[in-house]
Amino acid sequence: ENQIPFDYAPNSMMTNAHVQGVVKAKNGNMLTVTQRGQTSEFIIDSKTMIDTGADGAMSDLKPGKAVFIRANKGADGALTANNITVEKNGFKPVM
Repeated sequence: ENQIPFDYAPNSMMTNAHVQGVVKAKNGNMLTVTQRGQTSEFIIDSKTMIDTGADGAMSDLKPGKAVFIRANKGADGALTANNITVEKNGFKPVM
């Protein structure tokens, strides 16, 4: 579990963590994850790809599932997810 800068794009972050919860937000959905005792929130919008090794959906994001998240960090510090790989059928993303 970690959160570090990523070479995906300028200001991008890579997060390997476990889902804590998903809530509806005014601009889409908010995904909360924990890694090494730290909590991060990600904005999930219509451009966010959710990857399970097959087509994925918001319903795949459940508490306890392992996730790999690629995100951009905005000027305000908000993390917007670009792509999420989520554990499915016991197969976890590389952590």
